[in-house]
Amino acid sequence: MFPSHQGNELFIQFSSDPINQQQQQHKISEDLILLDHHHHQASFGVINDDSTENLGIKPRRRGFNKSYSTNSANDSKKMLHRDIERQRRQEMSTLYKSLRSLLPFELIKGKRSMSDHMNEAVNYIKLLQNNIEEKGAKRDELKNLSSTLNTVDHYGNGSGSGSGSGSSNSCLTVYQSSSGGVEIEITSSSRQVKLPLSRILEVLLEEGLEVVNCVSTKVNGRFLHSIQSEVMNAAGVDVAELKIKLANVIPSMG
Repeated sequence: MFPSHQGNELFIQFSSDPINQQQQQHKISEDLILLDHHHHQASFGVINDDSTENLGIKPRRRGFNKSYSTNSANDSKKMLHRDIERQRRQEMSTLYKSLRSLLPFELIKGKRSMSDHMNEAVNYIKLLQNNIEEKGAKRDELKNLSSTLNTVDHYGNGSGSGSGSGSSNSCLTVYQSSSGGVEIEITSSSRQVKLPLSRILEVLLEEGLEVVNCVSTKVNGRFLHSIQSEVMNAAGVDVAELKIKLANVIPSMG
């Protein structure tokens, strides 16, 4: 019904028989309807391979739905990744603000970048760690010193031995050493009441002195307490005023 011509032109030959002509027209209409229907299905990716093969149309691959589903999955992954990244940045910003609020102002003054603040935070943490270690060592030293002096005073008060002078007087000497520090010497009898060592150390710290050495010895029935200290502030120490304050905390001299 559709013979081909050498010029690749399509022409239709109608029969002179009316019945045959009507059948041919009906056949052409059905073919055109089927062809249009399959083109419509092909536009939506739904093609019947058997019917298209009968019409001489090459069936279209069903990769459209698969490609669409793959793109949707990729888009979902991208959106999830963006949400996670946004949340991470918000958390980092909150932590960064909290860290910056803990740093002294003089350390971050004039520095705006996050890397500079992080470096200053690391240095500040190291400084705090060193201070903690130094103060811990001083605390242990003072504890040992207090324990030693308390032991000496305890044996002195309870033994009742000594020169038998019975003197309860104490002698306090405060002078500045050649190294710039302050040395304190307290002499007491064996019957002397227990020295308030903790209060004496508090007075020294209040006056800006740091205890570096403390020795207690017993000579001729009397106890000699020698305390060596260094000046921590540049203003120095008033030796006369320090002696008065120490005398006020020693019971036998107050």
